[in-house]
Amino acid sequence: MTAKEIALIAGTEETRKTLLEQLKGYIGEYIRIKSYAIDEGITELVQGDLIIVSSDLVYEEALPYLSENSKNKIISARRTINYNFIDQLLFVPEGTEVLFVNDVAETVFDSIGKLKEMGINHIKYIPYYPGIKGVKPVKIAVTPGEVDKVPDFAEEIIDIGPRLMNMTSIKNSRCSDSPIKMLQLVWKYQRIKKYHRIYAGSM
Repeated sequence: MTAKEIALIAGTEETRKTLLEQLKGYIGEYIRIKSYAIDEGITELVQGDLIIVSSDLVYEEALPYLSENSKNKIISARRTINYNFIDQLLFVPEGTEVLFVNDVAETVFDSIGKLKEMGINHIKYIPYYPGIKGVKPVKIAVTPGEVDKVPDFAEEIIDIGPRLMNMTSIKNSRCSDSPIKMLQLVWKYQRIKKYHRIYAGSM
């Protein structure tokens, strides 16, 4: 397989590290990955066979750092809750009011909805994002890695980690460029390898 290069652009350094680790787990064996965090500063023109940005908001912020021929190779990844840390929420007493803190309203409501779909609906979520007015001050704040956006009145912070990329948002992209097709091939190959490991272990 011809070597290809992907550039990942995230909003924060913590998100960059989390998504880079996730991408390396899926495709790092086959594809070179460069990564950048906007809040850390980007000092070079970002180029690659494919550019993945961590959200629609980051997409707008990333455009000034892209070369002209890279702007038609960019996709915005859909994100989902990081399952590795949500067990912390199970210990919050039933009926407790908690702030759910994220960067913008859309991601706040999307994340709350996903948590409820997962059955973590024993607590009462109060949406919070920068600029929102009239929020009830409660003691506990829950956030997917956006600790810096938690208001000062919160006495306890439960960080469930940055949201992960939903890999199907990349796999199912309608982009016809060869990097997408390459990712689809690698994704399928990884799924087949995983299946064979499970099958071999059950014998």
